[in-house]
Amino acid sequence: MHAALDSAVKELPLNPPHATLTHSPLAVSVHQHQIENMGKNIEDSGERNAGVHWLAFCALGMVSSLALYGVALEYATSGGRKLHELSFVFVTTTVYAITAGFMKWLFGEPSADIPKKHMLILSFTSLASSWTSVRSLRYVIYPVQVSVKCDV
Repeated sequence: MHAALDSAVKELPLNPPHATLTHSPLAVSVHQHQIENMGKNIEDSGERNAGVHWLAFCALGMVSSLALYGVALEYATSGGRKLHELSFVFVTTTVYAITAGFMKWLFGEPSADIPKKHMLILSFTSLASSWTSVRSLRYVIYPVQVSVKCDV
């Protein structure tokens, strides 16, 4: 099995089509770590607990971010304040794009290899979901909206 893996690794191009010279030092370090540990069992490399830590970090980040997002949205849409949904979605998606571009560069993530039409469908449905979610706050408070999303 290791012989097959070694021959497959040797056939990999040194500079894949998505590689650029603008990778960050962190991305280079992560890539070197991946090459060094290629073919090793996750239990052998001692990274099993790293996955658990990342999972806990992401779960805590998601819950706390959604809670803060809910408080901020509730504040922005209550007390007679009006939130212009399309402007909010435009600003939000701009921040998402800048953050995603930076994180992609930082971690050296290659471009997605799904067809562009599928990426466009995902993008439009995400945009529609964001817009309708924020628009519904005119009629339903955020905690009710979250509980309905969880029940569906």
